[in-house]
Amino acid sequence: MADTTRLQATMREQEECLENKIISKLDECLMEMTTSFRQAIEASVDRRILETLHRTSESANDASGRSPNSRGARNSNYSCGTRLARIDFPRFGSDAIQQWIYQCETYFAVTQGFI
Repeated sequence: MADTTRLQATMREQEECLENKIISKLDECLMEMTTSFRQAIEASVDRRILETLHRTSESANDASGRSPNSRGARNSNYSCGTRLARIDFPRFGSDAIQQWIYQCETYFAVTQGFI
């Protein structure tokens, strides 16, 4: 009977040891995946921001090269009668990444790249 009790205690210790090893391995893998995911997101966001800035600068260059209209004035998108509300840069909430990137692109399109 004492042998059975000792054997059960030894098995519990081994189970706990295995559980701890598995948990530590899972933690390591999770940290590596999180780091990799974060780097991929940062690279994607940086690339999208650069693309948006590039498109914005191209459209600004195209607009500056337009010829004046018949009265000699250039066309502008400015309207005194409308005032846009303040738009804040979208916050990243770690889910719905595509939606956040779309919101960032919309933000830069509306604000013309100003933060």
